[in-house]
Amino acid sequence: MCEHHESMSRRSLLRTGAAVAAIGLYGALGAGTAGAAPVAGGAGACGAPADDPHFASRVGAVQRMSVAAAVETSYNGWSVGTPASAIGVANYVVPGTSISIPVRSDVATVLIHLADRFNREVEGLRSGQVWGYDYRRNVNNPSVWSNHASGTAIDLNSALHPNGAKGSFTSSQVSAIRNILSFFGDVIYWGGDYRGTTDEMHFEIDVAPGDSRLKSVVAAIGDRTLSGTRVTLRSLANNKFVCADNGGASELIANRGVAQAWEQFMMINRGGSAVALRSMANNMYVCADNGGASPLIANRSSVLGWETFDLIRNSNGTVSLRSWANGKFVCAEYGGALSLRANRDVAQTWEQFQMQTV
Repeated sequence: MCEHHESMSRRSLLRTGAAVAAIGLYGALGAGTAGAAPVAGGAGACGAPADDPHFASRVGAVQRMSVAAAVETSYNGWSVGTPASAIGVANYVVPGTSISIPVRSDVATVLIHLADRFNREVEGLRSGQVWGYDYRRNVNNPSVWSNHASGTAIDLNSALHPNGAKGSFTSSQVSAIRNILSFFGDVIYWGGDYRGTTDEMHFEIDVAPGDSRLKSVVAAIGDRTLSGTRVTLRSLANNKFVCADNGGASELIANRGVAQAWEQFMMINRGGSAVALRSMANNMYVCADNGGASPLIANRSSVLGWETFDLIRNSNGTVSLRSWANGKFVCAEYGGALSLRANRDVAQTWEQFQMQTV
C-alpha cells in the first residue's frame, strides 16, 4: 500500500474545521470478526518526495495543526496512533464478501461503502489484496505520516493495480470509478489522479475531521444503502435464518437452515439508521406488536413507530435491530428456540444477526 502525492493540485490538504474531533459516525456496513485486532496492511510502501513544493506546503499546514492540537496527524489532518484501537480503528466487512478492512470508525461508513461499490461496479475485490490501517510514515518522505496510519485510506486489489502503474484499469472501469467518485465529491481522493507517479489502488479521505461534507456524504449513504434491497437475517444465537413462519401468519422465529421466501425481507430505509422490514412471505411489514410487549410478526400494511427499527452495526460484522416501539433490541429468545421479541437493553449474542443481501 502506498500513496504518491507529487502534486495534488485539485484540493487543498486541510479543509475548514477544527483539528482532531470524532464525528461519531456509524461504520457503514458492519465490522469484522469479533474481538479481532485490526490488521496492518503490508503491500509495499512509498510516498511523495519531500522536495515537492506544493506537497510541502500542505505538509507544513498539517504539522502546524499537529503542534496546535498536541497530536500527530497524517497529511489529511487525522490523528495517527497505535495500537489501532487507540484511534478507533476496527475491522469492517465489505458486504457480499469475506474481506474485512481495518479503518477508522469515524470514516468507516464512507470507505466501506466505497469498497462495496468498487466490488460491485468496478471489479471484484481479491482476498489478500485489500489494505487499510498501517501505522507507518511515508517511505519517500519520512517526515510525514501516511494516511493509512490514521485509518483513513484503503488500497483495493493492490497486485492488479500496483503503485506506479498507469492504465491498470480499462476505460470502462475508469468510468465506473469516476461515477463512484462523483457521489463522494471532495471527500474521497483517488491515487489514480496523482500527478507524476500514480497509485491507482489507493483511495483516501481528503477532508479534515469535522468537515460538514463528510457528514453530508454519510447521510447520503444512509439514504441509499440497503433501501429496497432484499435481505436475510441469520441469528447468531443458533445460526438459523429468521422466518416469517406459516407464510407470515405466525410470529418471527429463527428456525430455518435455508433461506427461501419466508426467510427474506425487503429492507426499507426510513432515514438515518431507521429501517422497516417487509416480509416476502406476505408483503406485510414486521411489527413489534403491542408496543413491543408481543413477539415480532409481519402483519402490518403500513409503517409507523411499531414497524420501525434502528439498524445497529456491530463491531463483529453483525447487525442488531432496536425497536422504536419500546427502545429495546430484538432478541432470538432462548437461543433461538422462541419467537423474536424486542425486550433487551443490550445487544449480545441472541440480539445479533448476520445480514446478507439476496
